[in-house]
Amino acid sequence: MLYKLQSKKEGFTLVELIVVIAILVVLISLLVPNIVGYIDSSTQAAVASEAKSIFTSAQSACALSRTSGTADASPTTFKTITTETETFTAGCVTNNTIAGVLENPTSIHTREEYIAHNLLEVMGNNVGNKNFSFISGTPEPYGQNVESYNTSTSQSGLIIAFNPKTGVHFVEWGRDGYLAHVDAGGHVLCEEGGTFASVS
Repeated sequence: MLYKLQSKKEGFTLVELIVVIAILVVLISLLVPNIVGYIDSSTQAAVASEAKSIFTSAQSACALSRTSGTADASPTTFKTITTETETFTAGCVTNNTIAGVLENPTSIHTREEYIAHNLLEVMGNNVGNKNFSFISGTPEPYGQNVESYNTSTSQSGLIIAFNPKTGVHFVEWGRDGYLAHVDAGGHVLCEEGGTFASVS
């Protein structure tokens, strides 16, 4: 009698295990692309939102630099900037400029540094929230693909093109492989794998 009870206790057969594994593989293959797509679209929306916030703050920073504290600033160093749609002359503040101001806030001499300092004041030292971890001395993002730049420098890229008299021409903010471009009209274009504006 004891032998008969023990013999009825069986586990899963190999066929049943293969069927269960096959079902799990199918479910995972259906869910993973949806989850990845959701994460990508969330990242893209966050980068676009951060860029717009930086643009608004940069406009305020430019206005502050025109009204206070820059009488002794070195003249703006103008660069010829080429984006996908236009070429013009402007001053530039980059993540490198901001990193330099963060590291040495008492040594500010150029208009670009004043704008970077004012930007930090306006944004509460929180440009791009947790993504703001700029290190001075890294290559400027000009003309670089955002994915390559993010990978090679381990930081986000930022270009603020401005005119000291009229304000911000555009902001480009790139992190996690996405590049957002905000123009003077406040229009935002955010794409995966974009290329930062180039200078000459």
